[in-house]
Amino acid sequence: MSTEEDERDPGPAVFKLENTEGFEVIDIDVLDEEDWELSDYWVDTTVYPFPEIPEDIPRREGLFNLSYSVGMGTPNMHAQKGMKELGITYQHATAHSIADMWRFYNCSNVPVDLPDFIRILEHPFEDYIGYGLGQADVDRLNKYKEEYQ
Repeated sequence: MSTEEDERDPGPAVFKLENTEGFEVIDIDVLDEEDWELSDYWVDTTVYPFPEIPEDIPRREGLFNLSYSVGMGTPNMHAQKGMKELGITYQHATAHSIADMWRFYNCSNVPVDLPDFIRILEHPFEDYIGYGLGQADVDRLNKYKEEYQ
């Protein structure tokens, strides 16, 4: 570090929570921005269960592209495991950590009624080039979709 300012960099941002219900305090070794001492941080400890899925749930016909949110308030389960729990199969998946979500392409066996954290994407594959898909992925997905129909 070459300057005094660099030596005082507190690292990660510090957030003040107004409502701490459902959170608990944990101690971590990060300096507080104001007084440069160790401080307490809050972590969400709420368990969000995966919804119960009846075995005879009605399914959609055809292939769909789905967005699966994994942010706060969604089940504490990996998105790919959640898709398996729902009985949904897919050809390709991409994680989008900056948006706390996954995209699943060419999904089949999709329930008619989806949980709130899953939605159908209406855009063509080409719209996702540079956002998790490359041209080779798009060509492969389109070929599979044509063969499926």
